[in-house]
Amino acid sequence: MDKTLISQVIEVPTPLGGMARTLVDQPDLRVVVLRVPAGTGVAEHSAPVEVVFLALSGYGAIHAGSMEASIMAGEMLSCPAGIIRTISANEVDLELLVIRAPNL
Repeated sequence: MDKTLISQVIEVPTPLGGMARTLVDQPDLRVVVLRVPAGTGVAEHSAPVEVVFLALSGYGAIHAGSMEASIMAGEMLSCPAGIIRTISANEVDLELLVIRAPNL
């Protein structure tokens, strides 16, 4: 059993936008805390597996294909495999727990 203090995991910029703290990065599971600064976003991208987003703080929007959904702290949204998506934060930072299983 491993215990991690999330605030001590180094936050690094992602190539598509936002700042990430990778908590788990294994072949069967990837868990990342993604912070999207206020007024910014994460560029268009997709994943070959379903991705689950759990909003930890703030609020923003996730655009997936032709659909858009707002998301705020305490809400969860899943995005099907292969769908092109973007993420945007509104007037405050949006912090998301991002879960991919398997990690493809």
